[in-house]
Amino acid sequence: MEYKDLHELIRLSSSSRSFFLSLPTEIQCRLHTRAGEIKNARQLHKTVYAEYDTMRLYELSRQPLIKKKNCGL
Repeated sequence: MEYKDLHELIRLSSSSRSFFLSLPTEIQCRLHTRAGEIKNARQLHKTVYAEYDTMRLYELSRQPLIKKKNCGL
């Protein structure tokens, strides 16, 4: 079923509301900034997975790729 936006979706769909409320606060806040793009449960799930991927890639980009070894110099 199609809704106007995320706010209407989580207000009128109990399963979407339960899913949304089970998410970490950071993800919920990110979803609110994209509320107009989310019009059904499928888009909600797809957007959540995209946000998790984005967060994971950001964390990976902050870690060094190669650990420096003590080479005795």
